[in-house]
Amino acid sequence: MMQHIHMDVHTVAKAAPATPSGGMPTPLIDIAKYWCNLAEGQAPRWGEFKMMALGEAMPYVTVLHKLDDDRFSFEFCGSAVSTLIGQDLTGETVTTDDGTLAEINWAERLNPVLADGQGHLQSGIADQQYTAPIDFLALDLPLRNPDDNQIGYVVGCTVSAIN
Repeated sequence: MMQHIHMDVHTVAKAAPATPSGGMPTPLIDIAKYWCNLAEGQAPRWGEFKMMALGEAMPYVTVLHKLDDDRFSFEFCGSAVSTLIGQDLTGETVTTDDGTLAEINWAERLNPVLADGQGHLQSGIADQQYTAPIDFLALDLPLRNPDDNQIGYVVGCTVSAIN
């Protein structure tokens, strides 16, 4: 189950980096800053978003591409995310109604972003078979299609709480 954290993407971008006494994980801050620099009052376009610009945050990134009204395909699943959930989701498909893969409800992550076109910070638990549950934080950010104003991509950054 996902828990929405009421903190907008600009607040995440300005957060203090994580220390033993608190703070935000660095990959979340880095991707939030990058997205905010691209956004000019609305979600940036997919063509403006350069994966290589994410640097050390890239292993924590997932990219979901909207195939139609309710289906998304994982275009990219970073190595840290694959390790966290126990599988590489690249090429897998989820729907906005039933989007559970690798014990994470991706539909629960996607739907708030699609509803308002804003970034959303959530916490959750990856509870894989044969492993202990792992708490994580996830920041999901919308990107518009290159040729229209519709949200066509959702870039997520998923970081384990023990990172």
